[in-house]
Amino acid sequence: MGDGLKRARAAATATRAKPKLEVWWFTASWCGPCRGMKRAWASFTEAHETGMVALSKATRIKTKVIDIDEHPDLMKEHKIMSIPTLLFVRGDKVVVRHEGALTRGQLEDALTEAEKA
Repeated sequence: MGDGLKRARAAATATRAKPKLEVWWFTASWCGPCRGMKRAWASFTEAHETGMVALSKATRIKTKVIDIDEHPDLMKEHKIMSIPTLLFVRGDKVVVRHEGALTRGQLEDALTEAEKA
């Protein structure tokens, strides 16, 4: 088998083995910036969870909305000091972290950054 074919197979195997990217949004019902971000979040999750937007490595992501009042343990575990906070997680590793409200375009930029990590 040629070296090119070996490298191509290794790259394909590594791509398949890479865990799916997850986006965790830490929020609260009383948080003004979080409420302001709801429309951008809804548009972003609808497009990516249904596969309407093609990503470079995968067609879908998994998203979680975590209310800090209902899950203070997760807030402490991930050292969330302000909300909204978004964690882009692959496997058990946070690859990108953003604090503060983001627009739809900024969410897309953060996702692109996370895909490269």
